[in-house]
Amino acid sequence: MKINRIVLYNFSSYEGLNEFDFTSDDDSKNIILIGGKNGAGKTSLFTAIKLALYGPLAFGYMGVNPKYVAKIKECINSKT
Repeated sequence: MKINRIVLYNFSSYEGLNEFDFTSDDDSKNIILIGGKNGAGKTSLFTAIKLALYGPLAFGYMGVNPKYVAKIKECINSKT
């Protein structure tokens, strides 16, 4: 699987609309490196990817339940 683009809206440390484009003009370059200082949002980005791919299993839940919903509410950035 290749992720080409990610769009986050008020997710964790990301305020407002944030787009990440992972496409490359060179097909031989198929590795994307994500780096940044502490607090830059790397873990938030990977948490968003994990949630998109696995849903409740990303947090170890077998299905949607009140604890999972509470975890999702914690991920919402309400600073805007």
